[in-house]
Amino acid sequence: LDATGGLVYSEGVLLALVETGVLRQEAYGWVQRAAMEAREGKGSFLDRLKAHEEIASRVPADKLDALFDPGHHLRHVDTVFERVMGA
Repeated sequence: LDATGGLVYSEGVLLALVETGVLRQEAYGWVQRAAMEAREGKGSFLDRLKAHEEIASRVPADKLDALFDPGHHLRHVDTVFERVMGA
């Protein structure tokens, strides 16, 4: 997850923006722009999201931080290992 530079969390950010009433296509463009800036070395993805005026005005910094918690993506890891390993 760390290898993606946080880009794996983009879906959660997109959904959080849509929940605030932003049209999905517009939110997608904002998140994509922040992701591209991060890929170009203009800061971390999370920092780019926080610096984006439209995103920051709708999703507070503490909520963005929470969206970057890897627990969401790892929540079923024990179940997966149990099924694979037959434990």
